[in-house]
Amino acid sequence: MRIAVLSDIHGCLIYLRKLIPKLRKADMIFIAGDITGTLSYSLILKSITRNRKISREKYANEVYGEYLEEFTKFQISSAKRFFKIISGLKNPIFFTHGNSEVAEVRNIYLTESEKHDNIFYLDNSVCVYDKWVVAGYGFCSPASYRTSFQTPGEKNTNAIIQDLSELEKKIKKYPREEDYIFVGLFHEPPFDTNLDYIPHKSSHGGSKEIRDHILKSNYTYIIAGHIHESPNYEISKDSFMINPGSLVNRRWSLLEHPERKVRLNKIKIPLSLKGFIYNSRPYYE
Repeated sequence: MRIAVLSDIHGCLIYLRKLIPKLRKADMIFIAGDITGTLSYSLILKSITRNRKISREKYANEVYGEYLEEFTKFQISSAKRFFKIISGLKNPIFFTHGNSEVAEVRNIYLTESEKHDNIFYLDNSVCVYDKWVVAGYGFCSPASYRTSFQTPGEKNTNAIIQDLSELEKKIKKYPREEDYIFVGLFHEPPFDTNLDYIPHKSSHGGSKEIRDHILKSNYTYIIAGHIHESPNYEISKDSFMINPGSLVNRRWSLLEHPERKVRLNKIKIPLSLKGFIYNSRPYYE
């Protein structure tokens, strides 16, 4: 079985369209959040005009603050374009949100996915497809380097622990002896793994709460994204973890089940402007 694994599209739908022929050949598709656009060129220009300069923190402060209404409309438009693209696929698609998506977009994910028999949005929830039990959670802990604001998909430690405790109860409804295949689909990767290493900081940026959760939940596969710099995988006796890399940086992966083989792929297409900006993140934080 061939499973396509994507994450962190960030509205760069030109790459998603490029992938469609390959996605059609996959038996299943998993997307680990941060799907909609976050870089609005009109809001970048507005910020530059106002401040005479631009930085990652300044832009984020404004789009999640003073420019939130305009940014929300921008993200809603991006979400609708995303669904227009994937609605033509017939294979099962499982996805969650990320830390960047506003609440209004998460509502669109829910209502739009309910219109399709093969598209499943997972927001601290579990769905069953054949023998596959998929648990999804998209919220993240606040970034340690950022103190002035939070992105919409962030929660504090206690809230995340509570959410994941509820998710564990939902998973336990499915007996292990019935040969289910359990998948944990998260945006933020578990802490101190191959999935969360940030080379330019020489540190790990994942979630200790998600790490503790997966140790208790015995997933067959763990899929996560969020850390763009760490497309990688980690294999243990009982589980397989993968960060496919960010699609905004042209990265995606193909997993083979039950062989537990993976290919970390890069789309052969020139880097878009959005991709260039995201690729440059280490240099303008």
